[in-house]
Amino acid sequence: FSEVAAPADAPRSDAPTPADAPTPADAPPLAAVEGVADAAAEAQRSLRAGDAAGARLSGIAAFDGLRRAPAEGPSLFGLRFGAPRVSAPSASELAKAYLKANPRTGLGPILRDPGFAAFAAEAMVEYTFVGERLVQQVMMESLMGRSRSAARAAFIMEMAQTHETDTPEARQFSEMLGRWLAVNEHKEESRTGRFIGLADEGAHLPPSPLPQGEYWDMAAGINAGRYARRPEVAPGTDYRLFDASPFVTGYIDASARLAGKPRARAVRQDILALQRPEKPLAVLRTKNAAGYVPEFAAKLETMADWIAPGGQLVIQADAGHPYQHMAIVDRHGPLVRRLLAEGWSFDFGFAGGAGALGRFAYDTMILTRPAGAPAAKDAQAVEREWGAYARAVAYLRAKNGV
Repeated sequence: FSEVAAPADAPRSDAPTPADAPTPADAPPLAAVEGVADAAAEAQRSLRAGDAAGARLSGIAAFDGLRRAPAEGPSLFGLRFGAPRVSAPSASELAKAYLKANPRTGLGPILRDPGFAAFAAEAMVEYTFVGERLVQQVMMESLMGRSRSAARAAFIMEMAQTHETDTPEARQFSEMLGRWLAVNEHKEESRTGRFIGLADEGAHLPPSPLPQGEYWDMAAGINAGRYARRPEVAPGTDYRLFDASPFVTGYIDASARLAGKPRARAVRQDILALQRPEKPLAVLRTKNAAGYVPEFAAKLETMADWIAPGGQLVIQADAGHPYQHMAIVDRHGPLVRRLLAEGWSFDFGFAGGAGALGRFAYDTMILTRPAGAPAAKDAQAVEREWGAYARAVAYLRAKNGV
């Protein structure tokens, strides 16, 4: 990158420049230039380490940054250099933030451990998925002398309690830890050319069917940040990714910014407190949100009416997971029947199966609101459509012995 000859009449780079010289209108922002330089340096480091694949990826990214207008879409693995730079807090900064949130902690040795940040992030990710069950598991392991050391078990329990106290200091630590994880995962993805955190390669989020309108994801969770770093999160769509955890929202926001997708925004809010938006929604997505927030099934009955004509309600479950499908039948069945009776179209598919929805990594149900005057369906038509899904769930139950 440094051996391209300059034209003979080019101005010398070391020539003095007046302090008040105007910046050309088309000059790229400093972040764009720094990003190209970073990628070029990373390519050189990879070559010295014998990592040809990593060098190639970084080289492509540097070239992409040179030729791409900064305001355009994302580049390879989020290496889009018009995007804001996101830095990870250091281990010492994280430790100081934790001490502010827990001034009486007796776990100083854990905070001074070189692997503190990675250990804390891993534990917090697990906590966001299973909640109190992690604390119970750690307590049992500690009592039985298994797996984690007593100090690490105590730290996990204290950190979980910190996360739930919701003080400004606790929120700051959680947000910083989420940002630390996002930056470090992004670095690893850029180095290896492989996405982290999702074993499957299929798309997870159905695209928005409308050019306008927000795409709301309920109880988005840590995976929303991983979606944001993949191509499936479209840079031209306004995503609102709701979660109550400052760790999760910090992680999502940092991931989206690293991927050059500022229109994908995390919103830290209780999903039961959401109000009707000013404009109708293009998509309302839920994947097991009612499993984390049981009262959400009733809330979704109201929220479905916020969807624009031609917009969609997306309900997803982990591939082949009988209990999540049983929960859909029990919790969302009345809503689906109502929407069918109102004339909404209905489709569902299983991951890897036949049909258009088989391309998704999750089992997916999509209800689409009529774009024009709805054609109401009679009870027999409703039961025929809903019955096809109910029979598929019954088959899953029998197949898994549930």
